[in-house]
Amino acid sequence: MNPARDKSVTFLARREYNIGITISSLVIIKIRKFNNFLFLTV
Repeated sequence: MNPARDKSVTFLARREYNIGITISSLVIIKIRKFNNFLFLTV
């Protein structure tokens, strides 16, 4: 196994993982805001 290539692969995987966490947290925040909006209008 090439260590440099292995390191870049783990870096890419980690970046994808962080992007996924960021997107999911943004989606959760939007859902909460939307639920609050519905709750206020009802």
